[in-house]
Amino acid sequence: MQENKKELIIIAGVAKNNVIGKNNELPWHLKEDLKHFKELTFGFPVIMGRNTYESILQTLGKPLPGRKNIVITSQKDYDTNTETIISHSLQEAIKKAHELSDKAYVIGGQQIYKQALPLADKLEITHIHKKFDGDAYFPEITGNDWLETKREDKKGENLEFSFSTYEKKLGALKPNKGLFIAFEGIDGSGKSTQIRELVQHIFNKSKYHHVVLTRNPYKDISIREILHQDIDPHSQAEKLADLFISDRKQMAEDVVLPNLQKGCFVITDRYKLSTIAYQSTQGLDMQALIDKQDALPKPNLTFIIDVSAEEAMNRMKKEDINVRGKEHKFEASLDFIRTLRENYHKIPSLLKDEKIFIINGERSPSEIAEDIKNIFDKETDGGIKMKQAATLVFYDGKGNFLLQNRKGISKWGEDYQLFGGHIEKGETPEIALRREIKEELGIELNDFKLFKHWPHYSKVAECYYETFVYLAPMPSFADLKVSDGKAEIINFAGLDKIKMIPGYKEILQEISAGK
Repeated sequence: MQENKKELIIIAGVAKNNVIGKNNELPWHLKEDLKHFKELTFGFPVIMGRNTYESILQTLGKPLPGRKNIVITSQKDYDTNTETIISHSLQEAIKKAHELSDKAYVIGGQQIYKQALPLADKLEITHIHKKFDGDAYFPEITGNDWLETKREDKKGENLEFSFSTYEKKLGALKPNKGLFIAFEGIDGSGKSTQIRELVQHIFNKSKYHHVVLTRNPYKDISIREILHQDIDPHSQAEKLADLFISDRKQMAEDVVLPNLQKGCFVITDRYKLSTIAYQSTQGLDMQALIDKQDALPKPNLTFIIDVSAEEAMNRMKKEDINVRGKEHKFEASLDFIRTLRENYHKIPSLLKDEKIFIINGERSPSEIAEDIKNIFDKETDGGIKMKQAATLVFYDGKGNFLLQNRKGISKWGEDYQLFGGHIEKGETPEIALRREIKEELGIELNDFKLFKHWPHYSKVAECYYETFVYLAPMPSFADLKVSDGKAEIINFAGLDKIKMIPGYKEILQEISAGK
């Protein structure tokens, strides 16, 4: 039996200028909105920051009744003296909430909303049609990520407002967990080319995985200034190491961690191995350089593109000096490059808890890329086996073919050709596809039959499934006519389920017209 999907919902009242609060209070008072809030959240866990929780205590004198209150605070010894659950991160709070219920609500404040928005499945927003002064704001709801599926316009005593429901758009679906990948190697090893190849590979496998690129140095221009100085680079080893590590910490805070939290893939051109290899070649202790960077986020995968000192030197000589300025002074001698390469080779044995792969970089770019793609596919272990396809096929109550979704029906076109998606850990392809159909089409069937279909389709998709959806009245097995007879009857979708399909009226009109 399939486990119910866990749902995270943000609920908020938002003014015309995105204000949600002032001095830890609501700038307006709407009885209808308070009633709406209670009707939606009652009986479910509610997640909030400490300030929001304390404002509720100040107003009500107690936690929100009829709901398990989960409070996020950085204070390790925070005690509510109630049955309220304390968490120290949003992820911890969501986990605790979903242990209690399949549905949980996030109710504020500003920072919690900002963190939760990329993770939410649905938004329940009360739009206040007036601007208010305030000091807390709701993050922007973008049309690229969210679709307003329901709206009720209301008029209070003094304010006009609307109850709006937003669903996450198909294109905004992301993997539940991001992936962090680092490329390392001597200058001239071909890192940039292989990064482009891997990005294209990820794009080809799934349009749902967003890739963020970054590099070291990240922001600190003083690093470049030192690299361009006409002095012995070895004398700058300690200073460079400290600057690189500080700059890298900033990159982790600004780029790596926020995007991993959103479920994006982050790929960096150079990371901590560069400092370990280069500055140890300049004379610093390798283990000390490792220890200094121990708190940095660890990449899920690191690829070292390995070339000989002679090959690296030949490639660098071909580069335009204006492209890299004087930075190649580090690789000015073959002895330096040889030691640098040796140090890169030592690192994997010192970082045994990290997945580091040394790739032979003295082959054609396509051969190198193939190696990296194969390792990438294997190490992600199905979490991004995204080449799947599915077709929804509708039959009538007697098993006669009615409709296949690849026919461009009004309001139901190519978006519902289910390419892409991802298989989460522990899922079979069938379970993954069932979940994807629910997420993408809004169809929640009791059960249906999936089976592999069309072997020649394997060039496009690793798994191709055909999903049979039967309209009421329910057929008997004897009445069912399927071309290869492999379908099993379990449960069938009645009209109540068909109504969940976007544009279902147009679909039924097409069917009744005999098209």
